[in-house]
Amino acid sequence: MTLVVSPPTRVPAVDTERYFQREWRDYLLTLQGLAGAAPQVLFTLSLTNQHASIVTTPLTLPAVTAGYYRISLYQTITTVDAVSSSLGTTVAWVDGGAVKSFATAAMTGNTLATNDSMVRLIHIDNASPITYATLYASNTPNVMRYALGIVTEAIP
Repeated sequence: MTLVVSPPTRVPAVDTERYFQREWRDYLLTLQGLAGAAPQVLFTLSLTNQHASIVTTPLTLPAVTAGYYRISLYQTITTVDAVSSSLGTTVAWVDGGAVKSFATAAMTGNTLATNDSMVRLIHIDNASPITYATLYASNTPNVMRYALGIVTEAIP
């Protein structure tokens, strides 16, 4: 269901005493409520020209509370190795005191069209770090290059 909120265009915004009309006040309060209920982007990681594995690294987030977060991940090969290459990414967090994770399948296409993306909803414990790591392999060391993007959103 899509909620459509239309401004009350048939009513003047202010009355003769320059106060917002009730219809406009209600409209603006509805917009405020909708904006407050929208997911909030906390952090966007954008790495380019990578040519090695990345050890487990926490995402740079503001102080987080227990709750739901949406993780959107995109990875792509930007320079191919003449023979073969592989790239996979893992995201991990703590929920209920247990470490949980998801990972992309290893990308072995070794073409400029090789890419992968996923969106996952996770639940974390209070102040739990969300981490990422990549596993990189290139037949000729450091030849294959890749880009990695991760967007973290708080879900109200």
